[in-house]
Amino acid sequence: MKRLSISTEQIVQSILEYYNGASEVTTAGIRSWCNDTGYNYVTIANRLKQYKTGRGKFSLTTAEVVEHLEHS
Repeated sequence: MKRLSISTEQIVQSILEYYNGASEVTTAGIRSWCNDTGYNYVTIANRLKQYKTGRGKFSLTTAEVVEHLEHS
């Protein structure tokens, strides 16, 4: 496994590109991305906690919008 040297934003962008812009991703999808890129699922899941919308579901745009609104 690779040592995590990328930011959470880069992880999100990479997953969005992997799924052709689909922002709703499941745990299975994250695991698949991890297997293809060589990252450890647990580490990535911890980085993506803010994007979790339910059991086994991640919305990769929701947290970006909330973060943007909080900073403006």
